[in-house]
Amino acid sequence: MRGEWEIILDLLSATAKNKNEKKTYIMQSAYLQWKIFNKYFTYLIEKGLVEKINSDEDNFELTEKGDELLGLLKKVDKILKK
Repeated sequence: MRGEWEIILDLLSATAKNKNEKKTYIMQSAYLQWKIFNKYFTYLIEKGLVEKINSDEDNFELTEKGDELLGLLKKVDKILKK
């Protein structure tokens, strides 16, 4: 079972990997159910970590702040998995 920070790491990773993608694709890439995905993805948007890049479609990408957090969480993940 994943903790909150691991879910956030997976969402940020999926968003970074799949630039300019819709929510559904990011959700599937992070292996999350819609209810859980929506809770965390909304949080990431509110915190300025992910942003909508196309007003006509629901396409998203990481912000600079989101990219920075992704790097930090990857380091934490690497340390904890040693």
